[in-house]
Parts: sequence; C-alpha cells; structure tokens
Amino acid sequence: MTFAAPVSALVIGILSIIAPPAAALVVGNPYHSIVVRNSFGLREHVVTEPPEERPDPVTPPPNIQLTGLTNLGGKERVLLEIIEPGKLIQRPILTEGEGIDAIEVLEIDVATGRVQLRVMGVETVLTLQTRQSAVAPTGTPLPRAAALKN
Repeated sequence: MTFAAPVSALVIGILSIIAPPAAALVVGNPYHSIVVRNSFGLREHVVTEPPEERPDPVTPPPNIQLTGLTNLGGKERVLLEIIEPGKLIQRPILTEGEGIDAIEVLEIDVATGRVQLRVMGVETVLTLQTRQSAVAPTGTPLPRAAALKN
C-alpha cells in the first residue's frame, strides 16, 4: 500500500505535464487568448489566407415589353410587362417621371406609340408593335372544311 501512493503521485505529475491544464481550455478563461494565439510556438504555425474577393455577379437587365399606351383623364400612361428571371411578372401602369425598381419612364408619346425609359442607368426607346392574330382570315376556307363538303 505504501508503494501505490508514490506511483499514483508520479502518474498524476506526468499527466499534468503532458496534458494541457483543463482551465486553459475553457473559453471563459482570461488566458485562453494566449493558447489561441500560440504565443509560445507550442503548436504548428497555420497560415490562413484571407478569402478571395469575388466581384458581384452582373445582373442582366429585365425583359421589358410595352403592352399599351393611354391618355385617359388627360394623363399619358404606359402599360409595361417586366419579366425578370426568378421573379413574378410585373405589369405596372406608370406616368412620366415614375419608376419601379431600376426602371424609370422619361417620356411618353401616345400619338407615335413610343416610350423612352431609363433601365439600370441606360436610356432605351420602346415602341408598340402590332401583334398578328393566330386566327386565319375569314375569307379563306380551311382545307378540312372543303373536303367535308364533297
């Protein structure tokens, strides 16, 4: 029994030298910054490089379609359809000087069907285009209808 006491004291002494003290590993310890900084060079020096700065991705301008012009109530207004990827389609009605997001109406000319816009700092002109109807003209018979009459 007398031999066990010096051996256990020796084991405790060796473990306290080899293992770091538990108090130094506690985050609330005021000396924890010394362990983290590795002031005495006890750990391997690790070089951490700052992350590379990536430029912001360039967002493409939205797809804008002129769907109509009006001068009801004496005020000229423009009807737009704004299509942006990943967003809902917007259909605003704007007057001169008004804007939505990065789009601003500069000039409206109802007589010629022309609108001048500033989109993301770039001025652009939109005009009304006549849309072709998908229905065949009424004067021409359809081939299938002609075959059924015979």
